[in-house]
Amino acid sequence: KGLTVDSEGGSATTNLAQGLAKHWVMFQGTDTFAARDSLNLSSLADDGTAVHTTNYTSNFANDDYASSLSLGHTNMSSGWGSIEETNTARTTSSLQVTQYNGDFAVNSIILHGDLA
Repeated sequence: KGLTVDSEGGSATTNLAQGLAKHWVMFQGTDTFAARDSLNLSSLADDGTAVHTTNYTSNFANDDYASSLSLGHTNMSSGWGSIEETNTARTTSSLQVTQYNGDFAVNSIILHGDLA
């Protein structure tokens, strides 16, 4: 499955299908809550202050996918926070995240894994 390609120098190969993100979303967490851009996103839910769920159009094969999460301010103002998975178990069709220290304007979720 997937396309195998050589590196620029030809010394290594990679499976292109496994190297691509299978889901990502960049969303506005303050003011008007909304996805700004995305891939493989069926819906994005605002579950309360600083808690959000991303739902996938195409499910993952299992719940062992890798996640990368980030957040920030749009105006580079001072402040700190972190975003991480909630205690709710991840599923093959969704992931819930929590922002600590309040809602942030710019939020990104990127997932890598095998689709079903």
